Amino acid sequence: MRKGILISINPNEGSGKIIDANEQDIHCCLKDLGTNIQVGDPIIFNIKLTSYGLTAVDISKIDIHRSNSLLQEL
Repeated sequence: MRKGILISINPNEGSGKIIDANEQDIHCCLKDLGTNIQVGDPIIFNIKLTSYGLTAVDISKIDIHRSNSLLQEL
């Protein structure tokens, strides 16, 4: 699983963007985010190759105890 932060959401396109620990921008679909994930939240996710390129899937918000160390890594 990769670690990153959700940096943008575009509800008109139904997509968002994540920046991972390697500073790579990764596309995600809003349907994969769930309702409890917002811009700025630290997350973990897997990668899948789609017609959009690399796309984040299986996205989960990192709990508060783990997020402080993630933010320091980024």
